[in-house]
Amino acid sequence: MVFRPKLFAATVLAVLAWSAGPAAATVYTFVETSSTLPGVTVQSTITVNGTLADLPSITWEPAEGMCEPYACSNPPASFDFGALTGFTFSTNAFPPGDSYSLADFDAPPGSQYCDCYMWSISSGGIYFNNSSDEFGIGVASAFTSTTGFMNTDSTLGVGCGETGACQFTGYWAVPEPPAVAIFATGLLLLGLLGWRSRQRTRPCGRRSALPG
Repeated sequence: MVFRPKLFAATVLAVLAWSAGPAAATVYTFVETSSTLPGVTVQSTITVNGTLADLPSITWEPAEGMCEPYACSNPPASFDFGALTGFTFSTNAFPPGDSYSLADFDAPPGSQYCDCYMWSISSGGIYFNNSSDEFGIGVASAFTSTTGFMNTDSTLGVGCGETGACQFTGYWAVPEPPAVAIFATGLLLLGLLGWRSRQRTRPCGRRSALPG
């Protein structure tokens, strides 16, 4: 059987592409670089089908825009977040257990939409306020510096009162796309196969005559 390096390489690449499956959503992880209050840490992720520029533009706030129970109006039973499929935010500045996800933006209608419950999502940033905890985090291209803030009415965290003085900076990191890893593997494989092929076809040098 004749060994065909190019055919073998193409087959391996096809298997790698098939094993990778359909393109998955991209998970961006926030990397904090500084904070105005020592000891405050922030953890946040954004999961999106596409890039951060594909985030939807949605805002919810009481009809009268006032932080009072009578300012409530019933929101839709569910919001369409488009390419955004996940979001998390947590910090030790909030009381233990006060962490938030996309489900908190899509809560069902009820009293929890009263008393300053408002939020907004866009490609420029994400803001959330449930009348107890409040935070805003900027969104920019991957690895581009951005800022955010947070405060809480509770005294159980490490600080950050109602003044919103707890500010932080950081950037959104994104893992290497699977396609890039597959492409790099393919290039390495082709290089190895080419080297082996050259080794096999290299002509032998003429031997010198034996002495005597």
